[in-house]
Amino acid sequence: QHKLNETLEEEKRIIITLKESLQIEQIARQQKEEEMQQLRGEVTRLKSDFEQRWSSQIKM
Repeated sequence: QHKLNETLEEEKRIIITLKESLQIEQIARQQKEEEMQQLRGEVTRLKSDFEQRWSSQIKM
């Protein structure tokens, strides 16, 4: 009985640790996705800026 309780407590700790690790990974992934969104916005803005400058150069 004592050994069984120890095993159960150990497994509970493992599960808690895994849940915490999963949460940390999910937060990290969310941050990376937000960074990607910002970078995509930056690329879109730079592309638009470049196209406008290129277009004005051609018109000259």
